[in-house]
Amino acid sequence: MIKAKKGFTLIELLVVVAIIGILAALVISYLGQARLKSRDSRRKSDLKTIYTSLTNYSDDNNGNYPANTAALVPNYMAAVPTDPQSGNAYPYAVSASSTEFEVNATLENQNDNDDNNDGGNAVGTYEIGDDPGLDLL
Repeated sequence: MIKAKKGFTLIELLVVVAIIGILAALVISYLGQARLKSRDSRRKSDLKTIYTSLTNYSDDNNGNYPANTAALVPNYMAAVPTDPQSGNAYPYAVSASSTEFEVNATLENQNDNDDNNDGGNAVGTYEIGDDPGLDLL
């Protein structure tokens, strides 16, 4: 009688390990890109929130904007949003006349088609506001 082999050969095990390694690398790469896009989406949402709060502030203050975004708390927003990765405040500037403003964020995805760039700032900069020539980034 011939005894049946049990188990896998070394080659079979190496092929399975290689396939699992390739799949793991693809998943990790995909998750990194998803996190990057998620943080960029949050930056855009934060800037839109700041824009809405600044607009409401301006409506209540004869068309003038505050010197800093901290003046929006607590009447116009609960807290001033910060960058999701660094935790720093978004760059904000107001014109000398206090009637125009700009808020910027640097996107991680430098190829983002929706970077809202007016041409004055670097590619990958998302900006919002009246853009009084205040290129913050």
